Order: sequence, then structure tokens, then C-alpha cells
Amino acid sequence: MAQIYAGKMDRELRIADIYEYSQQEWDAAVQCELEKLDLTYEQLADMAQRRDFNSYSARKLWLSIGGTDGVRSQVWSSDD
Repeated sequence: MAQIYAGKMDRELRIADIYEYSQQEWDAAVQCELEKLDLTYEQLADMAQRRDFNSYSARKLWLSIGGTDGVRSQVWSSDD
């Protein structure tokens, strides 16, 4: 875990944690969140394309993971 400092010099600096995940950890986390919402990545991507999410949680998840599903990442890695 790395830390960054953000803020203006005339204000108290705030510390934000930045986490680095392996591809397997990221894929597992994405899958876990999709399962909590009872959605597939494809269903979530379709909602995003239509700009019609079935919940605020689905919209937040898309904003966090849009375009980063495990299938795509596996395809990208196999092209290297």
C-alpha cells in the first residue's frame, strides 16, 4: 500500500491510501461486486450503454470498473 498527499499548502494535508491489486485480485473483486448486485459484466455494460442503471449501486460499480472486466483483461494479456 502506498500513500499520497493531497491538498493545498495553506490547508492541512490529507493522506489517501492507494491500493495495488494483482490482476487475479482485481478480477475476483469485480466478480464479487457483480454477484452482490446479481449482475453479469455484460448486463452492467448494457445498462451503461443505455445510461439506464437499475440501481445507484450498479452505477457506482460501473464508474469504478467500466471497461475493466476479467475477460477483456485476459484478452489484452494474451495479445502481448
